[in-house]
Amino acid sequence: VWKTMQPNVYNDDGAAIDSQWVTKDFGFGQPIQYKSLKDIWIETQSTTNTILSIGFAANKNENFTSKNYNLGSSTGVVVRRIPGLVDGFALGKYFKFKIANSQKDQNFKFNALGVLYDIAPMRFDDDE
Repeated sequence: VWKTMQPNVYNDDGAAIDSQWVTKDFGFGQPIQYKSLKDIWIETQSTTNTILSIGFAANKNENFTSKNYNLGSSTGVVVRRIPGLVDGFALGKYFKFKIANSQKDQNFKFNALGVLYDIAPMRFDDDE
């Protein structure tokens, strides 16, 4: 354990350190209405050779739809849309999000997660 507490050491005796952050389920103030997830944005620090997995799950499910993003593709603070992850096709009453990395010697500093969504109009068959 002491090695993982040392500055600039990002592995555990040569093995990757799995790290992840999973949010709560968000109802976005309208828990009984469906939401259409439009886009996911991240704000992180640029880190050479670090790949983050960014994902979402709908309706209190544990099956995340994820996409990888290379944090070394920019310099400084990275504020980017995650293209191709959602594109307006995710529908649910609740959404949660997951940020993960499980590669050896990769570290990341995650600042913010932004989500764009629309609230769908209520329908008579929304009785789930």
